[in-house]
Amino acid sequence: MKKKIKIALHVLFIVGIVITITGWFFDRAKSFNFLVSIISPDYVSAKRALSDLDQNKNILLTYNHEGFEFLIDKWPNLNNKNTVRYIGRSVAFIEFGSKVSNDIELIAKDKDENKIDETWRMSEATAVVESIIDRKLSLLGGFLFWLGIVVSISSYLITSITES
Repeated sequence: MKKKIKIALHVLFIVGIVITITGWFFDRAKSFNFLVSIISPDYVSAKRALSDLDQNKNILLTYNHEGFEFLIDKWPNLNNKNTVRYIGRSVAFIEFGSKVSNDIELIAKDKDENKIDETWRMSEATAVVESIIDRKLSLLGGFLFWLGIVVSISSYLITSITES
């Protein structure tokens, strides 16, 4: 019986190491689409919406489009969120100054396709979307990492105590 317990504790130690390694590499999970779609479906849909806006200058996203509600919810300084029926975009532009940059403005529109409130830059929207998945992956990766450490140390301590 003791031999089975000892084997189980060794297996638990190895499982803890595997969990730790998994947590350590979780920051690279963005490259695995199936994993990201499970962890954060909002990220996938918002990323797809931004990609559609980036690729097609004539597109108007509606509430039926994946990511529409997420983008409206995260839109800064948008006072009339309930009246937004479309999200469109401007043509790409170049901004000169201390740093030359090119960008696209996202435009919230009402049912008559009139501009509502503030525009939102594509680069800012992308940064918000990326920060959401980065935060989730960081938290989950940190949790797995420390869980694996605790499991491995616990199994080692139990093994040491039972052997003495």
